[in-house]
Amino acid sequence: MLDIMTGTSFEDRLPEPLPAGTRVAHKIGSWETTFSDAGIVLPEGADGADEGYYVVVFSEGVPEGVARETIRDVSLEAYRTLAPPDSR
Repeated sequence: MLDIMTGTSFEDRLPEPLPAGTRVAHKIGSWETTFSDAGIVLPEGADGADEGYYVVVFSEGVPEGVARETIRDVSLEAYRTLAPPDSR
């Protein structure tokens, strides 16, 4: 399942700002003015989900571009805080 969820067509939210080699198994959501992305972030060198971290970002009532930018910002800050120091 992780392989399927890392090969999605929508890589413009959680995965976009992260370093090359970082895998993100995720699922986006979009409906009217609600936009989200939820996933498991696997820093380079991680062998499985137990070596990554989970992140969910949900926004409502803003334009899609603003939501996408906010999701990216939260994703990058989570990575900077939660990824192992040697992968940052």
